[in-house]
Amino acid sequence: MSLSNRKKLIDLSTRGGVVVAIVRRGAFGKPRPLLAALSRLGEKIRSYPGIRVVLDLGSVDTLSSPGLGRLVALLRDARGGDGDLVLARPNAGVLEILQSLKLDRVFTITSTVEEALLVFDR
Repeated sequence: MSLSNRKKLIDLSTRGGVVVAIVRRGAFGKPRPLLAALSRLGEKIRSYPGIRVVLDLGSVDTLSSPGLGRLVALLRDARGGDGDLVLARPNAGVLEILQSLKLDRVFTITSTVEEALLVFDR
């Protein structure tokens, strides 16, 4: 399963009852379609109360203001429905952006997808 209009920008799979959303390489070079795909992910999250999501950012080189806004909206949508969202594998630049905005205090951030999955086992 994927989220995009024409090309797969976000791949979705399920592992142990947790949705793993992988942002594909190059997706952030297509900001409008990616923002639309992130909005569709938000729609899915709102449709499934209690959903647990790992968003794999391993292919993301940088984050724009609209991209950061969508990440915060995804977290709000997940937690608003008694679910959660964990960010996995941000590179050093993305992590620095999140930390400079103090978003590392809001999001759970892990260095691997496997670590993120373990967050939901607690």
